[in-house]
Amino acid sequence: MPGKNTRMAEKSQARLSKPLLRKLEGLDRRLLPHELDSVIEELCGCGAWGLREMAGVLNRSPVYLQNTSIKRLLAEGRIRFAHAGEPNHPRQAYVATAAKPKAEPLPEEPALSIGIND
Repeated sequence: MPGKNTRMAEKSQARLSKPLLRKLEGLDRRLLPHELDSVIEELCGCGAWGLREMAGVLNRSPVYLQNTSIKRLLAEGRIRFAHAGEPNHPRQAYVATAAKPKAEPLPEEPALSIGIND
């Protein structure tokens, strides 16, 4: 019979897109910190995720995630608390911040015209 954590992970995975689910299934146990951060940010883009729920889906310990990626992503503003202003809320979760606006394209410089009659 599957354990509680397995059922929770299966329930959590049900709300993920197929491409993200495939990405999670192919995760190596040893990811570089920036790779894990990117996956967490993408995961939080799908809605609010509690620390234990996220740890179950990522197959990582909640303490490890909290002490490494979560703190860094919060500090960088890439994710935010779902219950803003209450970091110790009993049902605290994390969501991705709004997408950063893209830089405006540089204005095109006028084309030089080299005419015979100039």
